[in-house]
Amino acid sequence: MSHHFPTASDEAAAAPSRFQRWLGARSPSDWVGIGAVATLLLIATITGGMASFFMMGGIVLLVLGLYVAATGRRTMFGIGGGRRLSYVPLAFAAMLVLVGSTLFTSDVDDAPAATAVPTASESPTPSPTPTPSPTPTPTPTPTPTPTPTPTPTPTPTPEPEVEEVEEAEYEEAPAEPPVQEYEAPAPVHEAPEPVQEQPSSVYYENCDAARADGAAPVYRGDPGYRPALDRDGDGIGCE
Repeated sequence: MSHHFPTASDEAAAAPSRFQRWLGARSPSDWVGIGAVATLLLIATITGGMASFFMMGGIVLLVLGLYVAATGRRTMFGIGGGRRLSYVPLAFAAMLVLVGSTLFTSDVDDAPAATAVPTASESPTPSPTPTPSPTPTPTPTPTPTPTPTPTPTPTPTPEPEVEEVEEAEYEEAPAEPPVQEYEAPAPVHEAPEPVQEQPSSVYYENCDAARADGAAPVYRGDPGYRPALDRDGDGIGCE
């Protein structure tokens, strides 16, 4: 029965690799820090491109180098292990910041050059001439028919009232005995005296003068009435 003795190659194959040892040495708090750094780098890359990625990476390494220099401990990435090794992350930090600033400067310099490239001017498309719309013919407004004004009906002028003369009542005289009968005379009706025109100091030459004075029409018996103004003789002058 033969015995197999392990060789150097077998020992090398059985020994864990450096990456496996690095993974096994990480604590839960280290993984939290690694995740936070990865998130910052991702956000910087999305918002600012590769220039922001290198700038953010340099800042992270700068903080880690200062931590190693101050405490002498290893970082969550396994960097350090002594103050003398703090120059490693600091050197990488300086390099990344330099690369990021260079990319950022080149991006800024390229921006105006890109905008300065003249673009081919497009031929202006002739805009269609607006067709003048026909002016609407105004509809003639119907002229309102004038309403006939009713002619005022002349108010009949009341005739001057003639006072009636009351008949005098008479009493029959008592019959005297043995005297001959006496017949009473018939009552005498006296006609009323005609209304005489009262003399007036008002005198109108014609009807125009009476209208100008505001006296038209002039009734019989009024001041200024005279037959010459009453042509039809109805007692109303200057009708």
